[in-house]
Amino acid sequence: MKLLIVDDEVIIRTGLSTVIPWAENGFSLLPAAASAEEALMRIPVERPELILTDIRMTGASGLEMSSEVFASYPDTEVIVLSGYDEFTYAQQAIRQGVSEYLLKTSGPDEILQAALRARDRRRSKLEREESRRMQSEAYYGQQISRLLGGGRPEPELLEQTFDWHPALCAVGRSRGLQLWLLGYAGPAAARGLAEEAVQQLAGLLGVPAAAHERGWLLAAAVRDGQELVPQMRSIVRKAAAAGVPLHAAGGEVQPGWDGMEAARRTALHAYSSRYLAGSGGVVLNAEVSGREGMRTVCSPEEEREIARMLQAGRAEAVEQWTDRLLESIRSEGKATPASATAYFHSVLIAGCRWLDRSAESVGAEPAAPLEGLEISGLEEQPRETLITCLLTLASRYRELASGGHGAVRRACEYIREHLSSSLSLQQVARHVHMNPTYFSELFKREAGLTYLEFVTAARMERARDLLLHTPAKVARIAAEVGYEDAKHFNKLFKTHSGCTPTEFRQAGR
Repeated sequence: MKLLIVDDEVIIRTGLSTVIPWAENGFSLLPAAASAEEALMRIPVERPELILTDIRMTGASGLEMSSEVFASYPDTEVIVLSGYDEFTYAQQAIRQGVSEYLLKTSGPDEILQAALRARDRRRSKLEREESRRMQSEAYYGQQISRLLGGGRPEPELLEQTFDWHPALCAVGRSRGLQLWLLGYAGPAAARGLAEEAVQQLAGLLGVPAAAHERGWLLAAAVRDGQELVPQMRSIVRKAAAAGVPLHAAGGEVQPGWDGMEAARRTALHAYSSRYLAGSGGVVLNAEVSGREGMRTVCSPEEEREIARMLQAGRAEAVEQWTDRLLESIRSEGKATPASATAYFHSVLIAGCRWLDRSAESVGAEPAAPLEGLEISGLEEQPRETLITCLLTLASRYRELASGGHGAVRRACEYIREHLSSSLSLQQVARHVHMNPTYFSELFKREAGLTYLEFVTAARMERARDLLLHTPAKVARIAAEVGYEDAKHFNKLFKTHSGCTPTEFRQAGR
């Protein structure tokens, strides 16, 4: 807490500054002021939170100074030190809001205790104000969410909203109602920056903004649907420059508050079509409404093109092909979110069919359509999702073309991670998407051991490690490496290691 001492007597200023242990009690002592006039010049810059002042000084009095301080900084605490034990001075000081009235004959401890009481009062006041502010903000947020999240708002809610945002009074009179959805689909760490940008825009426009599952809804009184497009393009551009991906979608303008539901529905529809409009991150419902939908199945020529691209497997080629595909969809101007998503599924299914034919040609087992592909983002982030899935298919093809090294490596990793399980050959072959017979032949050729020999060797290696580094009983270790029958485990262990588990543990110690 910053403390300023004001007194025209140097001996008093020095004594108050040095005798009392201010720093030890949490006070930051500012250089003392020699007059009320000096203090009033410095207070706007130094902003003391507690002032300890004499009453009678050359020039303005301490009470006159306090009056000016309270007018500009009402939260400031003031303690008056007076050499006059007169009731009238005390009365005047209390009327002006002075915290404490002490005589200069008061001891250092008494003065310190008064300062500590003033500090506690200020802290309590600030905490109460912060609590009221948070409650007020929470109440505001709840009411704005009710306004933008429901149907036609009740008259009481509208009246309250008009008090907060007078510009909305024009809805239904000289202007219409438009809702905008500013959506964010970036990393969670940057969501706070996105929200800050949206709230700044809402403050600049004088409109309310409420959180939505996809971002934030803004309501505005507008002349036409294009009125806010420049501001929306500006915030999207600035956010992108800061690495924060935002999209702005505007609904149809409604004549009055009765159209709240339609305003919100059309804003959401525009947002769901944002990747299809190609307007620099800003899309209006008027641009995408009434579309008939695009074709939802790849042509044979497109399937052949997908196969050639996956066979080449170059990331740059996959990205360029995806960008050309999305641009052609935008230029047609027919796609709806549902039809475009269905077409994207068709692209990936075509890639899976080609990969399955490639797998069959080398004896591998075909996978189920789209198995193992993360396709949940096709509607929200089609470009990123398509590129990721196509590159995954290209990687699987490289494994097949390399003679199965990758599949055998993944099988070995799976075996080592599941030694306590039954680990049938069929189970592991299914894990790497291969026909069991072909997998068995491939495994022996690549690993140099039969499947069963490798599993047994891996289990014995793990058992030896547990015997040397844990106090677990032999029966427990047998179960840990996949053998319920401890006698059978003992027999296998002796065959592989030349001694029983107990003998091995004793020799290792």
